Amino acid sequence: MQDSIDYILFKCAKADIEKGHTISDLSLLALDFTLPHAPKGQKWNKKLAMDYFHNNQITERKLGYILAEIE
Repeated sequence: MQDSIDYILFKCAKADIEKGHTISDLSLLALDFTLPHAPKGQKWNKKLAMDYFHNNQITERKLGYILAEIE
């Protein structure tokens, strides 16, 4: 859950910076929120992400990022 929240906060901070605003805590921008590529020919969805997580193909952190991006 925390990974999803951090990802959403990152996306909001990034959007605000692109609009010319400043943020008080830049530490969030130093983290790697890169989403893993979905399998060829597919888009991430909850079931696919959970399958990949349960098969140890993505970490719990990356799962959180993917789920936040889907929402």
